[in-house]
Amino acid sequence: MLYNLHELKHAMTTPLRLQATLMRSVFSNPLNPWSETQIGRAISANATMIIRATRKFERPEFGLSETVIGGKVVKIEEDIIAEKTFCSLLNFKRKT
Repeated sequence: MLYNLHELKHAMTTPLRLQATLMRSVFSNPLNPWSETQIGRAISANATMIIRATRKFERPEFGLSETVIGGKVVKIEEDIIAEKTFCSLLNFKRKT
């Protein structure tokens, strides 16, 4: 249910994000005389913050392929223990 609410929030903020993208491009354009004013820079900065707050972010990779244990380099294997719609529980095992 939480995942559905998360997706609903993202879908409902899409028009706001699109409008903020338009406002940022208008007020950061060097051909616009308002872009050099304090109010123009403030509008562009606010639009950037709205875009960042409503954007979806992908899950970053851990990038753990090896580690040092007892002074020796050991390979690591990533296993998914439990997988849900919103997250995955990972376990990192040593390859020995």
